[in-house]
Amino acid sequence: MKSWTPPTNEMIEKVLSSVKKETDRQYFFSKLKNPLWVGQLRERGYFNNPPGVKQLPDGFVQNPRWPELSYLVTITADAPKQIVDIILGIKKTDNPSVYDDILTIALNLGSNDSARLLPKIIECTELENQFLAHRYSELLQYWTTQGNIGEALELVKALIHFQPDKIAREKHRRRKRNHNDSGISLEPAPRFNQWEYQQILEEGIRPLAENEPYQVAGILIDAVASMILLRMHTEDIKEVRDEDYSEIWCRRLDIPDSDYRDEKATLVNTLTFACEQVYGKTPESVDALDQALRTQRWKVFRRLRQHLYASHPNDQTLPWIRELILEHDDYSKWEHHYEFQLMVRKAVEHFGQ
Repeated sequence: MKSWTPPTNEMIEKVLSSVKKETDRQYFFSKLKNPLWVGQLRERGYFNNPPGVKQLPDGFVQNPRWPELSYLVTITADAPKQIVDIILGIKKTDNPSVYDDILTIALNLGSNDSARLLPKIIECTELENQFLAHRYSELLQYWTTQGNIGEALELVKALIHFQPDKIAREKHRRRKRNHNDSGISLEPAPRFNQWEYQQILEEGIRPLAENEPYQVAGILIDAVASMILLRMHTEDIKEVRDEDYSEIWCRRLDIPDSDYRDEKATLVNTLTFACEQVYGKTPESVDALDQALRTQRWKVFRRLRQHLYASHPNDQTLPWIRELILEHDDYSKWEHHYEFQLMVRKAVEHFGQ
């Protein structure tokens, strides 16, 4: 390890008094490598006030970097405990650039120290303006490989849930004026755009599901149920039985629609993947998973059960398959959705007539 020279008070005061301008601060902290400065800087309050987003006259916004935090990124390996303590004490800000550096630090720390930063990472997910999706995926992968499963699961909960339709109130008013027009639908959305959300699910959450399929499946079941409720007008929730129109926005549960990748469908595709992992890797959890799916009222969960039974026709799923067939009213009179047809066909092929 490199031998660093402890700075004297005189040296610190002299240097800091000469870097008052923003450009000087940026230059100085980009060049500072000595980890022995961190305690002195902390005592002087240099990590107390992160910069916020700047509103520019032309209507654009600026997310300024924080030079002092860039210094902490540089010395992460030399003073991990001190850095974690400092970051946990940083005030909340609306500036994504600050959290970008915090995520970088979390990725460069050992597993135990990195896990301690969970509260600040959760704080980061609450930002209105997000451009850090790829960092969340990286951190989920890192925590999964390092065994920080509890922290990874908490981060998943913060990332995947949909937010209410931003103009829900206006739509409610329009709907009342138009005598409950069913064509005025609510459109909840995640905090991220379509591609960022897809990246989090596929690159961050799927690897975690391979390690902890049952726990991830439980979180995703809640997220899908919440998303469907957010799509419903309040007065309709009690009226409809189980219809969620999922066959329109998610035609196949396990395969993405080649024409258009909807965030809702991507979430269901990931849930299906996690459930398949439960059947393949933790068969002792299959009963509990099936019960969790049964307690949900929406059609997509029944479709998912049928998909899983079709993929795993065996003595355990046989009574569940029989139950779904026998309770199906007017079998000969109606068309039936894909998963039900496939379940019947696979069951007959496996068990016989």
